[in-house]
Amino acid sequence: MGIINCIGCKWCISECPVEAIYVASVNDYYKNIFIRDDECICCGACKNVCPTQDIYFGLPPECRGSGGGGSG
Repeated sequence: MGIINCIGCKWCISECPVEAIYVASVNDYYKNIFIRDDECICCGACKNVCPTQDIYFGLPPECRGSGGGGSG
């Protein structure tokens, strides 16, 4: 799932310990951040550094619990 309000800082990518976050080009002018659901470990590192806090909506559903990300 893409991150809708991404500002392109890429802090989430540098913080992800399992490299589950990547940038994908939709076209020559539009890029978006995506999270590989099958690789995400729900640690919350990306959510904690996101300046827009929008990455929460891109996390797998099981990672959207309360707290820093966590596993539920």
